[in-house]
Amino acid sequence: MMVAIHAQRPQVDLFRFFWREIEMLGARVYQPQDYDRAIQMIAEGLPIARLVTDRHPLSGVQAASDALNGNATAMKSLIEIGGAA
Repeated sequence: MMVAIHAQRPQVDLFRFFWREIEMLGARVYQPQDYDRAIQMIAEGLPIARLVTDRHPLSGVQAASDALNGNATAMKSLIEIGGAA
């Protein structure tokens, strides 16, 4: 799943999806009430420090993906752009 905002509409190679039996999932953008609820949960003591399980530089995207794959306790891997992880 990729959650991103693209400057231009991305081209998708559907032939590749078909032959490799790849699945593609879409995710909607957050709504204002989602932010309100998240802020409320943090104010109520949600342990947000535990949500980020690791950080990687942009050059470490594959390592970030590998760290999440098959890790039942992983939640979020941050990719830091323009700085060291």
